Amino acid sequence: MLLFNPDQIEKIKLNIKKDVLVFVLENVGMLALTELDKKLLESSGIDLTKFGKEIPILEAAYKFGMAVNNSDPRIAKEISFHEFNQIIKSNKFLPLDKYEQASLNSLVFDTTGDVKRLADRVCNKLEAIISEKDKILKPKLEKIIQEKTKLAILKRQTVQEMASELYHESSSFITFDLVRISQYQLHSAFNQGIINQQISIEGYDNAKFWFYVYPQACPNCIEHYLTAGKDSRPIIFGADRLIENGSNIGRKVKDWQPTINSLHPYCRCELNSYINGWIWDEQTKTFNQPVLTNEQREKIKEENIELLKKRKLRSLGGPISKGIIQNKIQTDLKEIHQHNKIIISKYKAVNEYEKLFKERFGNSLGFSIENAIKLMVKMI
Repeated sequence: MLLFNPDQIEKIKLNIKKDVLVFVLENVGMLALTELDKKLLESSGIDLTKFGKEIPILEAAYKFGMAVNNSDPRIAKEISFHEFNQIIKSNKFLPLDKYEQASLNSLVFDTTGDVKRLADRVCNKLEAIISEKDKILKPKLEKIIQEKTKLAILKRQTVQEMASELYHESSSFITFDLVRISQYQLHSAFNQGIINQQISIEGYDNAKFWFYVYPQACPNCIEHYLTAGKDSRPIIFGADRLIENGSNIGRKVKDWQPTINSLHPYCRCELNSYINGWIWDEQTKTFNQPVLTNEQREKIKEENIELLKKRKLRSLGGPISKGIIQNKIQTDLKEIHQHNKIIISKYKAVNEYEKLFKERFGNSLGFSIENAIKLMVKMI
């Protein structure tokens, strides 16, 4: 290498990875960091004991899904991310059991893997640019090898060109990938919270679910989640089917299956608990309780006493609609990110924490690239 030797290139790459690991610490959690990750951070002067005081956004998304499953929809829709964080910090939120914690851990590992792979793409792009510039620089250097002043100027100019290329070439896939990762993982965490909470109440064999499919949804979501095409009644899924289908990552479109996770990147179709015996209403586009006799009402009321107690431990406060979320979802939601048609969630907190996660992720990657370029300039 003419510009940087292998050790210098490795140092630049480690700096990029270090900055991204700090983002993981704050927003995903420390659990997925390897011992090598921790040593890299500590050797860079990062005090790991200062982290862990704030609830990582990924964990908050998971717990918010659990809370939504138990809460009056009017409260769930309007509560802010800050307000929900205060509920968790106040210790009013029931601690996770072993199964629920294991599900969260899996989300943490998956998200950390995605974030690290994006950082690796930036590093690989940087290495490719350095290699290409070396090839271009070699014949020029041979002509002025004896003139140190000209040599230094040429190297500085080359580094500036590399910086510009790195910014422009990496920004295209960084923006796309960070939105994809943020939205997919956080939405999957939200859905996972809903399904785990319902399983804890109804039991694995009895828990049933359906997906609300937005009017703007893609043909794949319509095919997999609805019984007879657009605007038709949703399919009712057992927990076993959604869990056993895993995720669609790495599958071809023709092999996609309904899963707890988003069907595909940018999918906003929302998981909902299904109550046995409830009937689909074509007007409200939700499942409603059928008309019951007074005797039937009293029987259901008695059976639901224990379920209500469980739900209240993880609700958002206020009136609980007998533990049932009535999904009257607005259909006039605006689209954001027009190039990939991400739909705004009906939940205020979801929109807030997704935006915060994306902003922090983008700032982290931008900061790491800036630091890498400054380091390159110092090395010349």
